[in-house]
Amino acid sequence: MNISMSKYVRSAVRFLLIICGATLATNAAANDQTPEDNTEVIEVVGETSLMYLRNKMKVAELDFYDSLNELIDEPKYKVRCRTDNITGSRLKQTFCVPYYIRNHTAQQSQDFLHEFNRKGYIPTYKGSEFLLRAEYQRAKEYVIKLVEKNPELLEKLVALEVAKQEYVNKKKQNK
Repeated sequence: MNISMSKYVRSAVRFLLIICGATLATNAAANDQTPEDNTEVIEVVGETSLMYLRNKMKVAELDFYDSLNELIDEPKYKVRCRTDNITGSRLKQTFCVPYYIRNHTAQQSQDFLHEFNRKGYIPTYKGSEFLLRAEYQRAKEYVIKLVEKNPELLEKLVALEVAKQEYVNKKKQNK
C-alpha cells in the first residue's frame, strides 16, 4: 500500500511541476516584452459639431471681408456685413453685401415708391439685372487682382473656402 501511495505522490508532484513550469514560462514570456509593447495607447474619438463648423466658417468669412475692405480703394466694392433678423424669426443671420448692390437696392426702392405713388402701378426691374451682372463681373475681376497681389488675403480666402467645404461635407454626412 505504501508503494502505490508513493507512485501516486510522484505522479502528482510531476503534474504540479509541469503546471508550475508552464505558468513560469508564460510569465517569463510576458515579462520579456520590450517597453514599446507595454505602451498604452489611448485613442480619443470625437466629432466636430455642425454648429462649430458653421461658426468657424462665419468667422473666416468676416475675417476675409475685413481684410478685403482694408485693401479696396473703390468704396462701391467694399463689403458690409451686418446681423439681421429674418422676417418672422427671432434668429439672427449675418448678411455680407457689397455697397454697389446696397446702392442699387436703395435706388430700386426709391423708384418703386416714386412710381407707385405717382402712377399707381408697380414697376418692373428686368433691365436692372443686366446692370448688376455687369457690375458683379467688374467687382469680381477687381477682387481677383487684389487677391493675386496680396498673399495674406489669399491665405484668408483659402481658409474661408476650407471652412466652407468642411461645413458642406459635414452637412452632407449628417443627412
